[in-house]
Amino acid sequence: TLNLNVTRTEKTGNLTVSIIDMYGRTLWTDKNYTGQAIDVSNLPSALYLVKATDQNFNSSSKRVIVDR
Repeated sequence: TLNLNVTRTEKTGNLTVSIIDMYGRTLWTDKNYTGQAIDVSNLPSALYLVKATDQNFNSSSKRVIVDR
């Protein structure tokens, strides 16, 4: 199993976390993310964008490489 963890600095409100491929397709979304590990073992080796958005629509994105 290959897991990804997203940590937050502020613990207030809902957080939406998405995994997006380089073609812009959303592959996974959790609209009420609570900090649990995200299983990415089903994703092929590639570069992905992980985007986190809070209830005020503030967002942060990071690139993640899945490499087997």
